[in-house]
Amino acid sequence: MANPSTLSAPWLQRPFAWLLAALLAPMAAMPSEAQPASVPPRSYRLEAVELRVLREFGHGQPQQLLVITEGGKASLEAGRPATTRAFSLPAADVVGLLNGLYRLRFFELPAVIGARTSVYLLPDGTLGTQQAGLTDAGSSTVCFRLPGHEKCVRYTEGQGPQELEAWAKAVLADALRRSQPTAPGS
Repeated sequence: MANPSTLSAPWLQRPFAWLLAALLAPMAAMPSEAQPASVPPRSYRLEAVELRVLREFGHGQPQQLLVITEGGKASLEAGRPATTRAFSLPAADVVGLLNGLYRLRFFELPAVIGARTSVYLLPDGTLGTQQAGLTDAGSSTVCFRLPGHEKCVRYTEGQGPQELEAWAKAVLADALRRSQPTAPGS
């Protein structure tokens, strides 16, 4: 093969430079602070946010589902038989919940947490993997939704990030308290 410096046609002297330029050009057009796909936009309307917190207990216990939409309209489904109670949250409280998710770095968490995987060696020398888990363990799912954007994290109780578990339990406890019927005159 000829030495590139001895080739007479200039376009033959730098064929890889054009290829490299063609491959790098789209990257140069990208914003310098590209965000991961699960991070919501920098600004959005509170009314567009939907938060869901689902807690499924083990041993066939009833689940709890909290849904917050439109800047503070909330519904909580809980109990046996399941009943749904509607209530309102002040916008400042919804913003506080969202700030909690950002503090927890919720948008950086994987979609599923808690299934522990172990590796084992088979007699033929190949490696296998298996996931260990408790079949009766409860689980929770926290979802943040905007039109065109969704981030959900599902975790096994006791094996998820402690801060997210505490956040979800506190949010559901507060929703139970707020959704209780009030006695007349109180």
